[in-house]
Amino acid sequence: MKLKSCLIIRCIALNTINKQEYLYKLKIYIKEHFPHATINLTINEPYWKEPESDEIIHQLFNDEFITVTEFIKYLLLSWHQKKINYEEDAVWSKLCHPEETFLMPEIEWVQIYTWKKDEELIIN
Repeated sequence: MKLKSCLIIRCIALNTINKQEYLYKLKIYIKEHFPHATINLTINEPYWKEPESDEIIHQLFNDEFITVTEFIKYLLLSWHQKKINYEEDAVWSKLCHPEETFLMPEIEWVQIYTWKKDEELIIN
């Protein structure tokens, strides 16, 4: 069995956000701290709870497992964290911390979490 890991970055942002600028800032942060990681956009759509907001989800892949703690270490925000076995979760909310900003002022809420998945070993 081979272990595959992924870090999910889910944010709720005002739909006025410049998504290319957000992605650029996110990529700069990732490249600086995790130079071998790749990032993929998986969801970019209106957020069903708030019509004036969008839900933006990226997946971060790396050769080695990146923990949520490692990822948020340089983002000096008031994170609410929890960890159960290999799964980790951190949430930040502008509503709770209006004086803080996650990369851009339009971002209102962020959840960063991990998952690990066993893949079947393929023998050729």
